[in-house]
Amino acid sequence: MAPGHLAHAAVVSHSRPTRAPGALVLVPPLLALAASLFGGNALACSMWIPPPGERLEQSQAVVLAVPKTISFHPEEASERSYSGPFRQTILWEVLISWKGAYKRGGKFTTNRSFVGDYRCGAASPIRFREVRILYLQGREPYSTFSSTIASDAEYDFRYLESRGRQ
Repeated sequence: MAPGHLAHAAVVSHSRPTRAPGALVLVPPLLALAASLFGGNALACSMWIPPPGERLEQSQAVVLAVPKTISFHPEEASERSYSGPFRQTILWEVLISWKGAYKRGGKFTTNRSFVGDYRCGAASPIRFREVRILYLQGREPYSTFSSTIASDAEYDFRYLESRGRQ
């Protein structure tokens, strides 16, 4: 991701119209437009993601880490179909540290509460044990942090590596 960019979701179709004998030509973008006009509510989302240098400066610790355990309270909240308030606690293991007291192999905990409403810009629960870059603020257990799946954060990773590891 480039520094200081807008992240947004959009419906994009690159498929060609198809034609069947005696049928109308169906164009996917027109179908999406019709569905949004007549088929219920539509939502678009854009949010500003600060560049990694700004996030690094604002954080007490910045690490590459992997979740070792992910727990939900109540337990039913681990199901995607669950729709109610819950708390998520994650025990992380540090792989790389760029800022803060953590070293490789160190562990820390994050703890967040959710109300079940994931609006644009709101944090969403972490459901998979994917390696992530975490920008941690405050103290452990961290309730204020941002994270990006490492495979989606090439720019952040290169920037942080250029600053040097701890």
